[in-house]
Amino acid sequence: MTRGGSASRMARDVTAHALGGDDLAKLAALRGALRDATPPTASDATTAAVDDAKDESSARAAYQTRVRAHRANRRGKTVTVAGPVSPGDADALARALKRALGVGGAVDADAPGVDGSAIVLQGDVVDDVVRCLRERGYASARRG
Repeated sequence: MTRGGSASRMARDVTAHALGGDDLAKLAALRGALRDATPPTASDATTAAVDDAKDESSARAAYQTRVRAHRANRRGKTVTVAGPVSPGDADALARALKRALGVGGAVDADAPGVDGSAIVLQGDVVDDVVRCLRERGYASARRG
């Protein structure tokens, strides 16, 4: 085999044999459609991202998240309880808070004094949790 055109001709022949005539026609039509398509602009992507962010922040603002330190029934250890939070966001938010604050914690469906899902974090980090929640678009307040 020589270098250059014969290798590409052989590859094209093998491809034509493997695909068949109808498949090649479909492939050519697809290529033409892709060439004619207009790519999405940056403003389209920005508009969609802004709309998604507005929907997400309005859903978060619907929850008035209360943050407080709690010690009862924990062998004298203090924990920070933040809740209620939206059930869909609870796991991701707990992971982000634990990483940002460098503490352990979990999502608790039946935390004391909270209707709904709550995030329980180790230690008294109430002020830091309030700050982090507000940065993420939650309406939060310190309680007790």
